[in-house]
Amino acid sequence: MSEAGKGFRNTTVFTILTLYLSTALFQEFGDAVGLFLGPAIGTIVATIAFLWYADKKHKKEIVGKGVYNRSERSTVIRNAEGKLEELDQKGEDDTSFKWILYLILSFVVFGSELTWANVLF
Repeated sequence: MSEAGKGFRNTTVFTILTLYLSTALFQEFGDAVGLFLGPAIGTIVATIAFLWYADKKHKKEIVGKGVYNRSERSTVIRNAEGKLEELDQKGEDDTSFKWILYLILSFVVFGSELTWANVLF
């Protein structure tokens, strides 16, 4: 795999997991608000709350820091002039850890589906 796409699989898995859990949580939030305000108004309030939360999180993580490193592993060191610079590190390609992590994530998704989420099924 190329250097640019090394973390693509993990990033994709965590993006899908975040999207799934956000959808499930805000669906529950919309249902709870819908009990008090009605289903139509509850959906509008839940959507506005989700967009506000996503915008706040985006500003905090990306805009607030200015730039971000897309590498999975990096080290911050001081160069000869005393300025901090970030260096990418090559990580080991441990497939057993990845499969254990994917298995745990699948338990999270299917466990929440079977108990409370009802997004997929």
